[in-house]
Amino acid sequence: MTAIPCNCSITEHARDLIKKSLGKKVRGKDNIVFRIKLFAELLNGDQKAGWLLNQIIYWGDRTNDPDGWFWKTYREWHEEIGLSEREIRRIVKGDKRRKTPKKTLQDVGIEVMVRRAPTGSPTMHYRVNQAIFFATLVDHLETAYDLRLDAGESTNGQDENAAMVTLETD
Repeated sequence: MTAIPCNCSITEHARDLIKKSLGKKVRGKDNIVFRIKLFAELLNGDQKAGWLLNQIIYWGDRTNDPDGWFWKTYREWHEEIGLSEREIRRIVKGDKRRKTPKKTLQDVGIEVMVRRAPTGSPTMHYRVNQAIFFATLVDHLETAYDLRLDAGESTNGQDENAAMVTLETD
């Protein structure tokens, strides 16, 4: 199982992994638009899913919960990124009516559960299962960009196309 180093956030680790593994391919593109494009690729080209995944990672880094959970109402998601409750449910859990189902956020390591929010009402809580998320991200980078990411080797600051990164395990 893959885990991030204790001293950096999920967002920092994902950005570093992407930057180190793609090298020159992302020079000047290490920004939110590129990450959302990559996350959309990870989720079968679903741009809305890429936006939601990016925001879940963003808020997951900012929670005070020791287990990494945070909560948001569907109204708050709508105000933040313009997605409806139906779109969020489809992105997180899928749509059984589709003949060719898309990859969901749960497939890439986003865990969800309904718990009571501090307001007292039942609200959807989210967190990133880091082991599943980073394993899925590494697999996607290796497949889509023809990279080989091995543990234990690094680029020593060089800008190589097939740089190696270290992923610690639990």
